[in-house]
Amino acid sequence: MSADVKTSEESRGVRLARWAFAVLVPMALAAAVTAVTLRWFGDRVLGGGVPGVCRELLAGSTQGRQALYGSCWRGPLFPLFHLPFAWLLPSGWAIIGSTFTAWLFLFLSVRQCLKRYARGWHPLFLAPQIALAVIALAMRSPALAAVQVPLTAGFYLLAAAGLAEWAETREVRSVVATGVAAAFLLLCGAVCFIPAALFLLSIPLLACGDSASRRRIQAWVLLGWLPALYAFGVWMLMNRLVLGDALFFLRSIPGMAAGQRTGLWLLLSVPFLWLPAYLTTWIQEGNPSRRGSWMAVLLVAGVAVAALAILFAALGWRWPRESLFFCAYAVLLAAISRGPKKAFNYSVIYGMMLLAVIAGAGFFASKAAAALDDSRKGETSPEELCAAIERYVTEKSPYARVFVMGYDGLELLRSYSGERLTPNMDLHLFSLRQAYKGQHLFVLMPKPAGVTRTESLFWRYPDIYAKGIDRLLVDRDFGDWRLYECVVAPTREQLDAWRK
Repeated sequence: MSADVKTSEESRGVRLARWAFAVLVPMALAAAVTAVTLRWFGDRVLGGGVPGVCRELLAGSTQGRQALYGSCWRGPLFPLFHLPFAWLLPSGWAIIGSTFTAWLFLFLSVRQCLKRYARGWHPLFLAPQIALAVIALAMRSPALAAVQVPLTAGFYLLAAAGLAEWAETREVRSVVATGVAAAFLLLCGAVCFIPAALFLLSIPLLACGDSASRRRIQAWVLLGWLPALYAFGVWMLMNRLVLGDALFFLRSIPGMAAGQRTGLWLLLSVPFLWLPAYLTTWIQEGNPSRRGSWMAVLLVAGVAVAALAILFAALGWRWPRESLFFCAYAVLLAAISRGPKKAFNYSVIYGMMLLAVIAGAGFFASKAAAALDDSRKGETSPEELCAAIERYVTEKSPYARVFVMGYDGLELLRSYSGERLTPNMDLHLFSLRQAYKGQHLFVLMPKPAGVTRTESLFWRYPDIYAKGIDRLLVDRDFGDWRLYECVVAPTREQLDAWRK
């Protein structure tokens, strides 16, 4: 065998080993995060009603279709991502499979962001990937074992990296990558609407900083915005077909904004902080390398994170803390990935970034662990709660039926196999009375706190939890759940049965 052939085979073997290692390292880290978090929190970590929505979709029920498309605060991307696993695997294995795949996607997104520095596998890829695994384990939060956080952070990272590449290279593929990632961010729910809009608006505005790009700005808008417009249009179409109102999933936004005047004005002021970022692109016009445009993207993406933080603070929500931290990490990583190609610079920066992420993870870990311990004290399992409610209503009437409201209801019934408790997404009491004549009807609704108060039950009837509505009277409380009894006049059949 000649020396050239031997060298060629060795180089081919090295390339294969590097590509294999490029996949094996993210898989190992994703498996570690999935195994440890599921070991800590069990198979109930995938919340938000996602398993319940998938269960109803596989059963072919109307409630599943309404839950999939009916709320902009519960993005359809997460149930659709989990649905193939729920179809192919038992419940526990489905959660393991979807969680592992979501984290693998995030780790591979990091590698995609850093491909500019090296091909295949490179030691540089290890620092940010290990940082992600460390923060996920150090924060000790059940939210990190679900699919929502890694999917949102992954698409955020790809959108920021694509926009940074577009600012520097003006390549068509960068526009398409940014547009597709922003479209998936829209499907993550209303909490990502503003970041996705900032990324999409950045495409034509960054093009204004270059005379050649300005002449084709209509093409950039078409390429960048078309995926998001298509995704949002399909979402509206499904609301029209399933719920009879194309804007049904957006109806909760005015109610959420009311009473949050200060936070809303702060949120509306965010774009004014974002616009000065584009001054750097105008200053750089005529610079062939366009080196430094990534700084504008850093400010754009950073302001998007600030918009998320202001929105959550205005609404009084605490649960997205993990998402905010991961999105801030994604901003830093995407901006640095477009920086100067100097080994000393980026090695020092990545070392500092790793230390900062570990320090931040340790800061959040103590609070997350304390909050988790407090929340678990005296907690009643969903199975016990369903059994208690079923016993109570059965004692009152052998013909009782309980309609469990909203996404929290789907979460409560994810392991329920009886027929007494039924999920319901959009309460129409008259239709239920007509469909279930002769039955003793009850309505079980969660406390309207946080994202729960965005559901149609509470924007249709704002005072229903405290006062009830016509023919719906408060019966008793089961923890944070309140049971209402539907009071109706007896039917002729019931009167005849009582007379006998």
